[in-house]
Amino acid sequence: PEPRIRSQRIVEEPAADLAIVAAVAGHAMLIWTRHVENVAELDAEELTFFGRMHRAVERALLQVTKRDRAILLKLGIQTPHLHLHIYPVAGTATRDEVMAAINGATEEKRPEGFAALCARSLTELLT
Repeated sequence: PEPRIRSQRIVEEPAADLAIVAAVAGHAMLIWTRHVENVAELDAEELTFFGRMHRAVERALLQVTKRDRAILLKLGIQTPHLHLHIYPVAGTATRDEVMAAINGATEEKRPEGFAALCARSLTELLT
């Protein structure tokens, strides 16, 4: 089945945006604003910024979801543009559970105000 992607943009920066997506609680996409398909196309300054954002986003998501591990995925098949999926999962998650989240076969309900909590946590980490 085609994954159900419902997203809510919570942070908009000139170079990168962050969207919270349905699947596992906290599934997010870090989206590079300028059109590139691969990290290799970023210059050194852009790569530094992307890395800083990735680190802060992952930290915020792990903190808010109280999960132990972040699974990262960069595809660009359906949308040929640089965006990094971040899936917070339990340290005990099995390969099947992780793949079900990636394939959109599972969906966790996010608590009320979840996106705002992620945005606040991320803002604190970036300042």
